[in-house]
Amino acid sequence: TIYGNLVYNNGSFNSVTSAERGHGLYLESASGYSRNYNNIVLNNFNLGMQAYGRTSPYVGGDMQGTIIAGSGSPTGEYHVNMLWGPEEVQSPTANVDSCVFYHIPGHGYSVIMGYGAGIGSATVTNNYFLGSGGSGTSFSVNPSVANLTFTGNKLDNKSTGVLPASVSYTHLR
Repeated sequence: TIYGNLVYNNGSFNSVTSAERGHGLYLESASGYSRNYNNIVLNNFNLGMQAYGRTSPYVGGDMQGTIIAGSGSPTGEYHVNMLWGPEEVQSPTANVDSCVFYHIPGHGYSVIMGYGAGIGSATVTNNYFLGSGGSGTSFSVNPSVANLTFTGNKLDNKSTGVLPASVSYTHLR
């Protein structure tokens, strides 16, 4: 369980190789369901949160009431605020509820659900996806997500999500 944390400005930048290091939250778990509640994750050098599992599977989890913004901004290279999806073994679940994701308009993807082996069932409800556009979108779901429930979410007018045609959402005005 990760609860009530303020996570900001983590990482480093190698000016010789132009490599950014440092995620706000890096989740990897083969043995337990993760719970991430009421955290604020800001301005980390690379990703805001990566629920990934490169060296072991990520068995899934819940994220509620969390704010993630400005990932990559210390380097001027905007990165994904949240990437969810293990590389080798599918994550059975992903539940994201009542969160806020923000990028400066025109910079990068804010949230990508599904990566590598993907997610069996993702439920994304009552969130705000703000900013992005231009070189990315505020919310993107990859075909590696087998089942997506996307309800009660709001996207601002500056960006659109890359969503299946059957999924509905509300644009903020």
